[in-house]
Amino acid sequence: MHKVRNASNAALVGMALGFAIVVAYLPGGYDALMFYLRPLFPESTAPAWIYLVTAPLSKLPWPLGWQVLVFVTILSAGIASRVWGNTRWWLGACSAPMVWTIWLGQIEVFPLMGVVVGGLVLQRKINSTWLGIACLALMTKPQVGYGILLFFTYRTLSDKDLGLQALLKALIPIAGVLVLTVLIWPEWPLNWLRTLSEFQPTWWNAAVWPYGLLGWPVALVAARRANTLQSVRMFSAASLLGSPYFALYHCVTCLSLAHNPLGMVLSWAIIAAGWILSVNWMHWGWLVPAVVLLVDAAVIYRARPTTR
Repeated sequence: MHKVRNASNAALVGMALGFAIVVAYLPGGYDALMFYLRPLFPESTAPAWIYLVTAPLSKLPWPLGWQVLVFVTILSAGIASRVWGNTRWWLGACSAPMVWTIWLGQIEVFPLMGVVVGGLVLQRKINSTWLGIACLALMTKPQVGYGILLFFTYRTLSDKDLGLQALLKALIPIAGVLVLTVLIWPEWPLNWLRTLSEFQPTWWNAAVWPYGLLGWPVALVAARRANTLQSVRMFSAASLLGSPYFALYHCVTCLSLAHNPLGMVLSWAIIAAGWILSVNWMHWGWLVPAVVLLVDAAVIYRARPTTR
């Protein structure tokens, strides 16, 4: 068993390192260079706390900062998967959304780390105060993280060893980080809200708003009989479906929790079909969380006890 685990760890690190090396020879990393691996700027759509982490990476010579971001993103996807008991961590790491994420230099690493930290809190492996850090990480991308955060909140309140006290303790790091960022960048909250109010997603938007909200009743009903991994995965999928905006690469967190390879295969099929048909494949991204959610719901329905 230990040999298998060690081999899996080595494979994860090897894959992360391999991706990080390869991107140095590719003409990518646009989002990292223009939006994240730099000091905070007024038009940023990201909250200021991410720049506490990414701005120091901007001091590294290009593309080293991008390579570090890629390495940590792949590693975080594997760790997030395994924290929640999913042994098939490579499904998320090899998915089209992950490849698109690292190609762009996007910051899906933050919601991924939110899943890791939140999982460790619920499993009593770290202090509940860390739940505040998980909250900040997940809300870096609300369309990705709000459903998972709702699940974490419910599980915390329903746990007799955590409860409301744990949520109150989580407010300490949240308040601390917010105060710190305002002290460093006093104008960031107003600039951020203004930028978000003016933001208009276009050709890359994969949402089917408001019809995607129908995913929430499916997730809530199925979660009554689901195990923990199924629940967090369904809430993750419902979060994407219930948002007026998300891009296909935002499915990284959801697919990192996936045990069924169908989501990963579908993510590549969408791109292939789009190229073959010469249409905008990005609009079809909603199929990925929809299929992940419906597959889990079907498995749970089939496993329900029958009455005679």
